Amino acid sequence: MGRNKAKKPKKARSNALSSLDRLVQTYQADDLWELIVAAGASPNLRHRWASVGAVAHASIRANWAGSGAAVGTDALEPLLDGAVDVFPDLAWNEDFVAADPRLDVRLRIGDSLRRLFPGCIERPVADIDRATLTSRAIDEFVVAVHGFGIQDVVDVITAHVDASLRVLAPAWPASISQDDDEPTETLHEAELTASRELLATESADVDTQSRQVALEWLTKDASAVAFDPTHPMSAFGRCARVRRGSDFRWLPLAFLPEVLSYAVGELAASVANLPEARLRFAQESAAAARNYLWRFSSSVLGPNDLSDGPTVSPRNVVQWIAPVARDVAIAVQMLSQLGDLVGFREKPIVKQIADASPSPTQLSVPMAYRGLRVPAGTEVVPLLIASSPHHITASPGGPGLASMSLDELRWIAQTADDDLDLAHFCKDLANPTGPQLFGWEVIDRWEAWRSGGKTFFAGGASPPMIAFAPHSGEAEWQLAATHSDVEAALATLQLPIAHDAALVERSGTDAPTVAAWRTPAADGTPGISETAREVNAWTLHVGQSPVAVTWSDQWPADQWKLVMDIAGAIPFGIAQVSSEWETAHTAETARGHIVELVPPNAADQTTLFSIGTNELGSDGIQRVSVGLAFSVLEGFEGEDSDLRIREEMAVLIRKLLHLSGVARSDCDAVESAWRTAPPTLTFQIINTITRHNDLRPPVDFNESLGSEIDRVIATKVKDAGVTPGIFTGAEAKRLDREILSRAALDALRAKLAFYDRDDLVRYGMTQLERGAAQRDAALRGIRQSQKSLSLAWDPVTTANKVQSDAFQLRRANEMIVEAALRDSPRGESQINEITWASLLAAANAFVEATTRSEGVHLQVTPLALEINDLYEIATIDDPTPIEPHEGAPYRLNQHELSLAMAAEQFDSDSGEVPAPP
Repeated sequence: MGRNKAKKPKKARSNALSSLDRLVQTYQADDLWELIVAAGASPNLRHRWASVGAVAHASIRANWAGSGAAVGTDALEPLLDGAVDVFPDLAWNEDFVAADPRLDVRLRIGDSLRRLFPGCIERPVADIDRATLTSRAIDEFVVAVHGFGIQDVVDVITAHVDASLRVLAPAWPASISQDDDEPTETLHEAELTASRELLATESADVDTQSRQVALEWLTKDASAVAFDPTHPMSAFGRCARVRRGSDFRWLPLAFLPEVLSYAVGELAASVANLPEARLRFAQESAAAARNYLWRFSSSVLGPNDLSDGPTVSPRNVVQWIAPVARDVAIAVQMLSQLGDLVGFREKPIVKQIADASPSPTQLSVPMAYRGLRVPAGTEVVPLLIASSPHHITASPGGPGLASMSLDELRWIAQTADDDLDLAHFCKDLANPTGPQLFGWEVIDRWEAWRSGGKTFFAGGASPPMIAFAPHSGEAEWQLAATHSDVEAALATLQLPIAHDAALVERSGTDAPTVAAWRTPAADGTPGISETAREVNAWTLHVGQSPVAVTWSDQWPADQWKLVMDIAGAIPFGIAQVSSEWETAHTAETARGHIVELVPPNAADQTTLFSIGTNELGSDGIQRVSVGLAFSVLEGFEGEDSDLRIREEMAVLIRKLLHLSGVARSDCDAVESAWRTAPPTLTFQIINTITRHNDLRPPVDFNESLGSEIDRVIATKVKDAGVTPGIFTGAEAKRLDREILSRAALDALRAKLAFYDRDDLVRYGMTQLERGAAQRDAALRGIRQSQKSLSLAWDPVTTANKVQSDAFQLRRANEMIVEAALRDSPRGESQINEITWASLLAAANAFVEATTRSEGVHLQVTPLALEINDLYEIATIDDPTPIEPHEGAPYRLNQHELSLAMAAEQFDSDSGEVPAPP
C-alpha cells in the first residue's frame, strides 16, 4: 500500500544474523552495494523496492570491505527472495507499485530546479509542497534549536537525488507498454554500470554550513541503522546516509523521499511546544487554505490579516467563509497542529452552523476574531481542513462534515474545472444519508468523483458502502511531469510564484498560462472583511530561453480579453521561430525575458507596440514594459489585419532581442523568420447596433447537478417497481413512455414550482440571447482563425462542438420557458446562476428523454434500455428493430452527420467541404 499506512509499527529486528545477513556476506561488498543502488532506483523493480531496502540494510550491517563472490544482475533474485523470507510483511508492502521515475518531474527547490524521485510513498510532490510550507512557517525556530532548518534538509536530499538521477536515469530501459499491469523484475547491465559510475564520483560536500549540519543529522553509524518495513512513514527513520569509519553510503533513491518526509515531521515536532511556532504554522496553513479557496470564490470572508499573516485561533471557530453562489457558502474550519492531530472536544462549529442552515433568519458565525452573520436562506457547506507537517491519510470528520488535508484541498483547487466543484464534492463526501465511503485518502475519492460524472453514484438504489481503489495520488506525479517545462521556465525567470500556489492551464504545449492569487496588503487593523482575490498571471514560452508575458492591472475591463489574447500570441509566435530564437541566445545575452503589457503613454500612439522601461538584471533576465496602443490596433481592421499585427510583433521581438544583447545578425534572423511564419493573432471589430455586444456568458450545464437529476429519476424508476435488466422492443417503449419520460418531466416541474412564471420567462429569454451571442462569437472566431492562422486544431471539429453544445443548451433553456408558460408556477424563490443551472439539469434530462425516444420508439439508431442493480440507467445499442419490417432499421451515425453538416456550413464561403475526420 506504499509508505503511508495507518498501521502500528513493529519493533525493529535484533542484531542476530539472519539468513539474509549470511547470504549478503557471501558476495563482494562493493559490488553488492552497486547492485543495491541500481536496483533501488530501477523502474523495472519499483514494486520490489521494499525488499531492496531489506537487502540494503543487511549490506549496511555487514563488513563493507568484505570479499566474496562477484556480483552480477543474476544475484538480485535470490537476494530479494531472501528478504521476503526474513521479513514476510514485505509481500504485503509490495502490492504497491510506485510511480514511474522515468516521468521527468522537476520542481523548484529554493533557487534551484531539481528532478524528483517518487520512492515508496504515495504523494512525493505533495510532500515537497508541505515541507516548503512548514519551512516558511517554523524554520526560524528549528534553526534556533538545531543549527539548520527544514529547508536545509530539503535542499540536501533533493540535491543528492537530482545529481544521482543525472547519472542513473540515462541507463534506465524505455518505458513499459501501457498494457502491462506491472513492471518486470529485470535489472539491466547498463543500470549496474551507471550505479558504479555514480558511486565512484559521489561527493559528500555541501555548499553551506547549515546544510553540512543537516547532512550530519541525517547520517547514522552503520551499527545504529534500524530497518522496519512495517513503519507507516519511513523504514529507515530519518537516516539518509550511513557512516562506517571514514566511509559513507547514501541510501538507495527509493528510500530518500520517505526519509525526507519523516525528517520534516521530526523537526516540526521538536518545536511543537513553542507557542510562536504553532501560531506561525497555523497562519501559513490558513493563508494557503484561503489561496486555494479563491479558485472557487472571487472573495473570501474572514478576520483581517495581521502584519505577520492571517488572524487564527486554536478555538472551535470558523476561519474562512467562501461564497460560491448567491445562496451557497463554504464554511472552513482549520485544524493545524505541528504534532499529532487532536480534534475538537465538541462538535466542530462548521457542522453546527451547517446543521442550522438554510435558516429563515441570519446565522451567527464565530470566527478567529469576533464573527459575522450569514444572510438568511444561505446554505452553508461545512469543510474541516487538517494541516500537519506529516502526510495525513485520513482527517477527522464524520457524517454531515466533509474533511480533508490541506494537501488534498490544494489538489482539488489545481484540478477542478467548475467553481461549484468543491461545494458539491463536500456535500457528496459527507452525505449522511448516502453510502459509507471507504478509502485511504480523499484524493482517491476526488478522482473517482470527478471522473464519474461528478458523483459517487447516479443510481436510484444507494449501495450500503463504496470502497475506493487506492493510489490515485499517482495522478499528481503525472501532472507534475506534464508541467516540468513550466517549472523550468519559472525557475529560470525567477518569477515570484510558489509551486504549491500555481495554477497551470495549457490547451497545447506552446503557450501555457500560469496564475496564482496574490494576497492584498494588510495594515493589521482588527476586524472582519471580504478579501477579493487578485491574480498574477503569465503566458509562457517554455524553451531554453523562456519568455513570460503578463499584463498590467491598469487595463480597463472591456480590453482585458484582447490584451490576454495578445499576451498569448507572443509566446506562441516565439514557439514558431524557436530554432532562430534559441540560436540568437548565447552566454552573452539575456537568459530569459519578462514582458509586461501596459497602456501606452500619450506620445506612444503611432505604433502598436512601444518599449517603455527596460532592464537587464545581473541575473541575466530582461524585464521590459511594452505599451499596447488600442487606437493603432483598431486601425488594422480589414482583410490584412493579421498580417499587419504580425509585422508589428516582428518589430517588437527584434527590439526586445537587441536590447537584451543579441547580435544584430541574430535579431535579423528572428525577425525574418517571424515575418514568414503564420500569423499568431487575428481579430475583427464588430459592433452591431441591433444587438447587445457585451453580453455575459450564459449559465452552462453543471455535471454534478446533472448527476443529481439522474439519481432523482432513477429513484422514481426503482419506486415504480421496475426490475433491473435490459429492456428492448415494446417493453422498452412502455418503460420510456410511462416511467422515464414522465419522471424527467415531473423532476422539471417540481423545480419550476419554486419560481414565478414571469421570472422564469425573463431569465430564460436572457439566457437564450446570451447563448446565441456566445455561439455566434465563437464561430466567427473559428472562421477568422481558419482564414488567417496556421492552426494546431481542426476548425470543423471545433465548430461542430460549439454548435452541438450551443444547441443542447438552447433546447434546455427553451424547455424551461415552455414548461413555465404551460404550468404558470407562482413560487417566490429568487433565481440565480446556481438555481438556473439546477433547472437546466432537469430540463436537459427531459430533452434527453425525447431524444432517446427517437431510438427506442422511432428506430432512429435503435436503442435499448439497461438498468443495473443500483438502478443506474443507460442506453445501449439494440441490434433488432422493435417492429418487424423488411430491411434493417435506419442506423443514423449522429456524430458523423453533425460533422458533415458543420463542414458544409463552415466552409460554405469557399465551396469546399472537408471530409469528416
